[in-house]
Amino acid sequence: MDRRQNKTQLGIKEVFIHLLSENPIDKITVSRISKLADINRGTFYLHYHDVYDLHDQIVTELIADMTAIFNTTYPTTTENYSSFKTLSYQLVTYIATH
Repeated sequence: MDRRQNKTQLGIKEVFIHLLSENPIDKITVSRISKLADINRGTFYLHYHDVYDLHDQIVTELIADMTAIFNTTYPTTTENYSSFKTLSYQLVTYIATH
């Protein structure tokens, strides 16, 4: 994917998350997302089937990212307790920023 597509998708996701903090998902429309993200509806549909597909993709990405943090940071022995601190810090930081 090129930089424009990444920027467009990031804008769509940011608008969606903002709207989701104020409204239930069934009250969020593609038209509203498109207007706030300053794109046309066709651009939205190039990336997502509907609002629920957008939601599912965001959740899937979050789970994949957190799984990657677990896979790289989770301690392999019980003797390495400091790794739990690192794991906790990375997860909390990720959650706070996303």
